[in-house]
Amino acid sequence: MVTTCSRTRVLARSGWETNNPIIDAVPTWVAPFAGQATVSCDVFGLPGDGGNGLTVTLYDEATSVAQVSIGPTDHTHHTLSATRTVVTGQRIFLRINNNADNEYDYFGYALGSE
Repeated sequence: MVTTCSRTRVLARSGWETNNPIIDAVPTWVAPFAGQATVSCDVFGLPGDGGNGLTVTLYDEATSVAQVSIGPTDHTHHTLSATRTVVTGQRIFLRINNNADNEYDYFGYALGSE
């Protein structure tokens, strides 16, 4: 069985002001029903005013299944993907970590399944 959902593109940045706390972005995909799902993410850095890059990890619940580090000047697209047998309501998510610096790390991502 294959699950499907539309791919969404959201552009954001991991730090807006110097006074903001360091918080990871955690977009989540939730299995609408049981079966086999291939969840993939296209993630990329955007031009900005510096920053120290990002580390992006794809998780199946608490298990890391794929990871990529994106340098501050790396604007190429990176794909993380995992095929999993899921139950209804199971969460697969990204953790977009700003490497302990919330200044000027801009990124985009698309998270979806098939």
